[in-house]
Amino acid sequence: MGQVRKALGEGWPQRWSVRLGTLPAFAQDPASDAFAFAQLLETGLRLHSLAGTLRLRSVVRQWSSHVEVIGMRHAWIQLEVAALARFLGAAAEFETPFRLSGAERPADVVITVEDAGKIIAECFSIYSDQNTRESMAYDQDFGFRLSMIALDVRAL
Repeated sequence: MGQVRKALGEGWPQRWSVRLGTLPAFAQDPASDAFAFAQLLETGLRLHSLAGTLRLRSVVRQWSSHVEVIGMRHAWIQLEVAALARFLGAAAEFETPFRLSGAERPADVVITVEDAGKIIAECFSIYSDQNTRESMAYDQDFGFRLSMIALDVRAL
């Protein structure tokens, strides 16, 4: 718990609770929920094992400041990919800028294997449950409507 608290900051649980009305399971009641305890332990161990990894702080800062379930899951996937790479003896770094088709953008995780060079890992998940799909559709529709309002205002 100390490793997670140190990484995310003391105010993270309050920001999460204010934004979403509850805490994620791993922070809410790990003492009486075995799955939550496993998530908390796994998160703490990953953060500990990846200490010193290039730009880890950037991933954790984004997770801590952008309080969203999707962002938290994205950070967990990044941590998992980097931890697996390091376990296998490869070097890993987060949010490394790279150029692709003339545009520069950060890669989620760059894995450097001695004999194979660099491997870029983009981390994402597909949310198939009904509530998440509806929520994401609402967000997309809301964003579209805001864009249309902005265009209408500019036309005046």
